[in-house]
Amino acid sequence: MTNKPSANDRTSRIRRTLALFLPYLPSERIIKAHGPPDHPFALIEKIRGAMVIMAADRQAMALGLGPGMKLADARARVPDLLAFDHEPLADADLLSRLAEACERYTPMVAVEPPYALILDITGAAHLHGHEKALAQDTEDRLDRAGYSTCWALAGTADAALALARHGLKEGAEAQMPVSALAMDAKTHQALERAGLYHIGDIAERPRANLAARFGMELTLKLDRILGREDRPIDPLRRIGNVITERRFAEPLTHIDSALTCLSELFAEASERLNERGQGARMVRMMLFRCDGDIARLGLETGAPTRDIALFTRLLRERIEALNDTLNPGFGYDLIRLSIVASEPLAPQQLRLEGGEDREGDTVALVSQLSTRMSRERVQKFAAADSHIPEQGLLA
Repeated sequence: MTNKPSANDRTSRIRRTLALFLPYLPSERIIKAHGPPDHPFALIEKIRGAMVIMAADRQAMALGLGPGMKLADARARVPDLLAFDHEPLADADLLSRLAEACERYTPMVAVEPPYALILDITGAAHLHGHEKALAQDTEDRLDRAGYSTCWALAGTADAALALARHGLKEGAEAQMPVSALAMDAKTHQALERAGLYHIGDIAERPRANLAARFGMELTLKLDRILGREDRPIDPLRRIGNVITERRFAEPLTHIDSALTCLSELFAEASERLNERGQGARMVRMMLFRCDGDIARLGLETGAPTRDIALFTRLLRERIEALNDTLNPGFGYDLIRLSIVASEPLAPQQLRLEGGEDREGDTVALVSQLSTRMSRERVQKFAAADSHIPEQGLLA
């Protein structure tokens, strides 16, 4: 007999999504690299023989300039307008780095090009008191780093994104223009010709009529914005099947303290793996510094393991092999350990006193050499067929 989930259980599983929209990301990247220019500026790209504005800074936008406008027309209105090359790859790289910084809130962080991030904060808000406090903390950190942010919370990714892009908060979905559906220009024009200017104008209309006139895509996007349908997000990084973390009110400023914490986190993860009859094969660690810097470490073992002593030894080997030593700076305020890959690990019989465990020693040696020299450089002999007699026993 199975018990039905309680109301509290169902509530705890309701998905909550935080969207972060960075409207001035390209221009703020320029400001971070070169300092604030003396005049308004725009980022331009050559399209069909004409220089076209692809993005602009806050001052230029306030003067009525914006994407899609030709540079010649813009300078006719603002003669001292400066121009920089538009670099979408640099913007994408910056957005990915900001997404990595947001992994301190949740491992479920996705990039939404060109200037937005999606964070699945389901079950994570309590670490900051409540979800609005978490959202405000992300805005404050990004602001200190020099990036303007608009955020919104919602039950679905599309709803949160649309609200953030229009500077609205949850509950204001009906006020958004129909352009929030992100349909093609022809569909937007058809909606407006029909007198449908806002999401609220079409929200209660029969879906069959809307689909027949504007297509199924419109009804799907409408339901996603209204929170009736959802879509999975594609996180920046593969999510571990076991995740443990520790947050610190007083940041750790010593490497030894951080290593001790990682060993404790691995012990916690091992307990969960033991319940499943599994052992760790790949372990990923992230150490978040107060200033936003993130140190990343990874380990791969020669066989599944829950051996804390082996993990600690391999971890020290990994740190010694780093080109750049770990620098805690002002301290780590969050340390996270994820078991990225695991395999079955049956309980083993205890050895008799004085007995040898050659297989275990071999596995430990392979793991240690792989950590120090990389897995690709560690090889072993194996039986194989060959038409060359002297190679018949060796691979």
